[in-house]
Formats: sequence, C-alpha cells, structure tokens
Amino acid sequence: MERSSQTVAAELKKAVVEFKTTSRRYDPSGPPLTASASAGGSSDFGNGADQRGGRQAQVQQSGDVVLEMKDFGEVDMAILEERNQDAHAILVESKQLNETMQDLAGLVQEQSEQIQAIDGHVTTTAERVDRGNTHLEDATVLQKAARKKQCCILGIVVVILIAICIPVILSQSNSS
Repeated sequence: MERSSQTVAAELKKAVVEFKTTSRRYDPSGPPLTASASAGGSSDFGNGADQRGGRQAQVQQSGDVVLEMKDFGEVDMAILEERNQDAHAILVESKQLNETMQDLAGLVQEQSEQIQAIDGHVTTTAERVDRGNTHLEDATVLQKAARKKQCCILGIVVVILIAICIPVILSQSNSS
C-alpha cells in the first residue's frame, strides 16, 4: 500500500505540473487561490487513517496538492511579475539615462566648439604678444640709437657754437 501511495503521489505531482503549465498557457491571469484553501488535510495523505474513505481522502489530498502547487505557481507568478516590473523600471531608467547622456553629449559638443574658439583666440593672442615683445625690443634698440645720435648732434652744435662764439668774443674784446 505504501509503494502504491508513493506512485500515486508521484503521478499526481507530474499531472499537477502538466496542469500548471497548460493552465498558464491558456489563462495566465486565473483566479487567485488563498493560502487557507491549501492548508487543510495534507497530514492524512498515505497513512491509511481512513480505510472506508481512502479514495475520498486521496482525492481530497490530490486537490490539496493541486491547490498547494497552484499557490507555488502564484508565488512564482508574483516573483515573475515583480521581476517584470523591475525590468520595466530598469528599461525606463536606462531610457532616461540615454536621454541624459545625449543631452550631455550635445552640451559637450557645444562647449567643445566654444572651447576650440577660445583656444584659437588664446593662440592668436599669444602670437600677437610675441610680435609685440619683438617690436618693443626693436624699439628699445632704435631708441638707444636715436639718443646716441641726439647726443652727437648736440655735441656738434655745442662745438660749433663755441667755435663761433670764441672769435666773436675775442674780436669784441680786441675792439674795445
């Protein structure tokens, strides 16, 4: 009797699994079962306590097993639904992240153009400063040369004035 009970239980589990997969194919949203419906009468299975209603007890037990398996199916469905919701949330967040990254890429591109323009201006300014420094050095050299020329011209003028003034003073002192 014990061996046949185990065989019946194994076949019942196999049938429940087939039923579960078939019912999911045709009606995945089926009516929910409560845990209280699956809790009753499972302790009498296979112990032969009720000889007269053995078949009825087995039918009752098989119904309880089906209900328990359905509860497991509901738990699995709840887990799958939660995973589906999480996956959907990740999808939405990844789309938002993608949009943000595209916006950021646009800003970087725009700022990159501005930075390149600024870099060009800095390069041009550096070249002009170098040319200005060269011009200042040239101007310093030219200014020194010009001062030297002025000093020479002033010296020549002073010598000429002295040369003109001395004979004029001497001629006036002799005439007086």
